[in-house]
Amino acid sequence: MDILEFGAAGITPVDKLTYTAQASTHGQVYSGPEYISAIPFIVSARNKVYRAAFLKEHKLQFKPNMFIKDVEFNIKALFLSQRVMATGTLCTQFL
Repeated sequence: MDILEFGAAGITPVDKLTYTAQASTHGQVYSGPEYISAIPFIVSARNKVYRAAFLKEHKLQFKPNMFIKDVEFNIKALFLSQRVMATGTLCTQFL
């Protein structure tokens, strides 16, 4: 697997839930371009696990001094990936 995406929830500083985002491929593996077309994914990098060898092979890293880095990083990663899957399990919370 090149990229595994998991569910995320947005919370306030007092732990009030503001949103949840959970996509699942139900065990199906997609290529990155297929995934972009078929799955409503979150652009954030904080709800994904990336295979280290995949990142090194494609020289993917965040650019210094660039804001909102997740969008560019994830679009590049997804277009280059051959194996992407999503689990609907909530694993992280964003403040």
